[in-house]
Amino acid sequence: MSKNYTFHFRQTDMPLLLTDIIFHPRGYGVFDYRLLIVKDSIVGYLSKNGEKYAYQFGSRLLNFSFAKKILLQLKNFDNRLKNFKSSKNINNFSQLELIREWKKAEQVFMELGSLYRYCEQTVVKPLESVVLHACKHDGDLIQILKNPTLAIQFNFSSYQKQALYTLIQLGKLKYAIHSRLEPWVENIYKLAKVIAKRDNLTVEQVLALRHFEFLPALNGKLPSITELNKRLNGCVLMPAKTGRRWECLTGKEFKYWYDKLESVNNVDQITGIIAQRGIARGPVKIHLSVVKHSYIPKGSVLVCGMTNPQIVPMLKNAVAIITDEGGLTCHAAIISRELGIPCIVGAKIATKVLKDGDLVEVDAERGIVTKLQ
Repeated sequence: MSKNYTFHFRQTDMPLLLTDIIFHPRGYGVFDYRLLIVKDSIVGYLSKNGEKYAYQFGSRLLNFSFAKKILLQLKNFDNRLKNFKSSKNINNFSQLELIREWKKAEQVFMELGSLYRYCEQTVVKPLESVVLHACKHDGDLIQILKNPTLAIQFNFSSYQKQALYTLIQLGKLKYAIHSRLEPWVENIYKLAKVIAKRDNLTVEQVLALRHFEFLPALNGKLPSITELNKRLNGCVLMPAKTGRRWECLTGKEFKYWYDKLESVNNVDQITGIIAQRGIARGPVKIHLSVVKHSYIPKGSVLVCGMTNPQIVPMLKNAVAIITDEGGLTCHAAIISRELGIPCIVGAKIATKVLKDGDLVEVDAERGIVTKLQ
């Protein structure tokens, strides 16, 4: 992997269409990402400048009046998502109803991109730094995150308490919003199926549209099938050199970025951040979906980009959790502390170098994952 780029996330069930909405210039597109997309699988890397800007962007959360406004916006957004149910009779919708349904979904994912970014570990790092500075030991921090009232016992200042509160609330809201996204994603797929059936395309081809191409597609104006197939075979979404709209590059340009970012040497050990202490061994179970669940065989070590709410009921079978991304208040960190499961987050290359069935030891006392066979 290039030293000029930092791994951020790896997921499935995130086709180009959805990614293109969320990474619009008023959302995640404000950061300097390189997004590698193959069908509905995506991996995201931040440039060093993008990572620095994300930290600066997150520093605004240290102004707690501003943070309070963001928390309120996130709560209001979560409330609007609560009662939504995926449309059942979308195949019988009129053209006008289909357009309205698309615009509603587009607006929701646009807003998701502009708000959810405040919950990302790359953005909340300034808050984490304040809280970490207030703790003499990592063990103290884990105790406080389990029970925030201990902040008084550990002599947190009012400023540090506010940073802790903001950090915890952002983690909870990120989890709540994520848990409500499945029906919205499902509706995007249903709309794609309408176009696919009408124009004799696959759903995957429709989901390879850019978001500004979808409304014309509903009206029968599609880009070339050749272009859609190129995107499905692999594309990189990244800031354009000119203009506000991101570029979508295929072919040799995609291969260049894929080779640059995804190459990795064989490794036997992976390091990360301790979210919940403990030591465990077991076979790896990979899970990458952003909105679906996977069966976790009993005694497995769950390895994922990040846990999603849908997989929580399956975690009773896991002996440990390893995630590529995340920080102190990510989904996996919160859940692992609740369940008492050893957990290492921010391991970055776990899903890249480990595969289903690999036997690993998770040493969440030292933050090390060792591949045993």
